[in-house]
Amino acid sequence: MKFIDRTQNKNSHAPEIPHFIEYFYLSLIFLAPATILLVRGSTSAILILLALISIAYGIISSKAMNYISSISHFRYYALASICFPLAIIIQQVYLDQWDPRALDAISRFTVGFILFLFLSNMNPQKLIRFFGWGCSAGAIGIYFWSIYFPQPLIWADTHRLGNYYTNPIPFGDIALLLGFLGVITMQATERNSLPTLALRLFSLICGVYISYESGSRGGWLAMPVLVVIILAQNKSILTRRVFYVLSTGILISLVAFFTSPYARHRLNDIFSNLSSFGAGNADTSVGLRLSLWQASLRLFIDNPLYGVGKGHLEPALHKLAQSGLLLSQAVNQHAHSDFFSTIAEMGGIGFICLLMLYFGLTYYFWRSRNSIVDSTRTAAYSGLAVATSTIIFGMTIDVLVPVMQVSLIAFSCAVFLAAINNSTRLTSKNIPTT
Repeated sequence: MKFIDRTQNKNSHAPEIPHFIEYFYLSLIFLAPATILLVRGSTSAILILLALISIAYGIISSKAMNYISSISHFRYYALASICFPLAIIIQQVYLDQWDPRALDAISRFTVGFILFLFLSNMNPQKLIRFFGWGCSAGAIGIYFWSIYFPQPLIWADTHRLGNYYTNPIPFGDIALLLGFLGVITMQATERNSLPTLALRLFSLICGVYISYESGSRGGWLAMPVLVVIILAQNKSILTRRVFYVLSTGILISLVAFFTSPYARHRLNDIFSNLSSFGAGNADTSVGLRLSLWQASLRLFIDNPLYGVGKGHLEPALHKLAQSGLLLSQAVNQHAHSDFFSTIAEMGGIGFICLLMLYFGLTYYFWRSRNSIVDSTRTAAYSGLAVATSTIIFGMTIDVLVPVMQVSLIAFSCAVFLAAINNSTRLTSKNIPTT
């Protein structure tokens, strides 16, 4: 493949990492997804810590120039990691709205890129294995947490599962992604182990269960896509009969999920809310969201270039409510959609940044998905799961706002792209990746 050959030839000079540093990193790479729904701020803290250590190690060991050599080979990813922070800084200067909090979540992509440069010199199979087991541990851990440490106040308010520091929507979406990544990150050696396969599949069930109990309908939209990714990843290694049996079983499971009483109730609410909205009643869950989207579009039309300012959506919506153009109940800090929040707060510049982010996070995974190198292929499909779920989740909720969710996305992409980068380098030199 042209992409692999080009990357391999240009990365043959990557430095080696001392073993004690490698395993220190791997232990934290495991903990990052494992603790995201159990310990507040853990994933973000680990991401920043590893990035800072990477910078310090690169300077002290005089290998910084070797680490940054990967930038030219992953330029779209580099642009994706810095486009939003740069645009926000320029916007704040232009609108005279300096607020460093606007950079808080989105800057994690820049931090993730710094980490990627260092991880590109670590064993790709170990990166995928430790992160994959961390995802499985995270899904299984939050499942048992929900049983033994329920949150009665949250359940009483929403009748949906959540924890004390995030609402049910990102809670369920993250658990779902962790469960699927636990399966997608399995490499060839792990797929042949029955205990490993059973434990990874159990983590998938745990993730789906948490998503189900959270009632996150937007997250459920991603399930068919994530299932397709699993089937596409394993199609070449399964016999036709096993593939069709597996596909049928998954299809039956999806139908059972979406026709269960709770899921059917949540989905029926959408149609009843839409009917009410069409009749002029916007004071429903879906109606308020649609009103938010309409208001965001209005703000974009009025401020097409830079928007109303990052972090200034709520005051702008409040003005619309005062003028009778929006229900006061719909006034919110965010528009419940990455697209509508972005165009309202950052205008056309923000929309371009959003496209760059999506493209930069997807491009290299898509190009590497058919690699004959198992670790490269596994990382590619794992990255596609992260990128596509980010886009789908972001259709109905602000994924790029919660720091922990952005940290997980940035961390995942850094790990999987680093695995692709170093896997192709090692393959070009005929060095085993085990």
